Amino acid sequence: MLGVAVKLAQYTEDAPKLVAVASKTSLSRKPLQQLLDIDDKEVEVWVKETFRRQHFSPWEHASYTFIVDGLSRVASHQLVRHRHASYTQMSHRYTEGYLRALALEASKLSGNNCPEKPASGKREAYACYSNAITEATLLVGSEVELAKLASLAFVPPAAFSRKEGLLESWARTVLNTASSYYRLLSEGL
Repeated sequence: MLGVAVKLAQYTEDAPKLVAVASKTSLSRKPLQQLLDIDDKEVEVWVKETFRRQHFSPWEHASYTFIVDGLSRVASHQLVRHRHASYTQMSHRYTEGYLRALALEASKLSGNNCPEKPASGKREAYACYSNAITEATLLVGSEVELAKLASLAFVPPAAFSRKEGLLESWARTVLNTASSYYRLLSEGL
C-alpha cells in the first residue's frame, strides 16, 4: 500500500562490453573490429579503469530504463535534481489518471455510478466524482482502508505510518482536497 514499485523495462544488452569498448576507443588506435573483440576479463579491466580515472562518458553508452511507481513528488524531484540520467515524469498538470482511479474506486465503495471517463457531460461526471469521494471518506471505517483509498492517487510520507492518527489525518485531508478539486471542475473552474 505504501511502497514504491520499480520495474526494469529495457536495457542495453552486454552493457559492460559496450562501456569497455567506448573507453578503449578514446585511448586506442586499433580498428573497431579489434576493439570489439575483447574477453570478459578485459571488459572488467576497462570498466574499472574508467571508474578509477573518473572517466564516465563511456558509461553513457549503456542504457537502462526503469518504471518507478508510487514515488512521492519530493523523492522524484530529488532524483531529477541530482541527475546522471534522463527522466520522463507523468505530468500532473495534464493528466488525472491516478486521481480518476481514486474517484472510480470511491464510486464503487459509495455505491455511486460515476462514468469511467467524463465525456460530453464533464461537469456532471466531476460532480459525481466529488460526491463519491466525500461519501467514501465517510463510509470507510479503518485508518488502513482510508489510507489505501487515498494512496491510489497520493503518496503518504513514510513517517505517517509510524505515528498513530497521522495516516488517517493525511488520508482525510488528501481525499477532501480531491473531492474539492472535482467539485471546482464541476462548477466550470
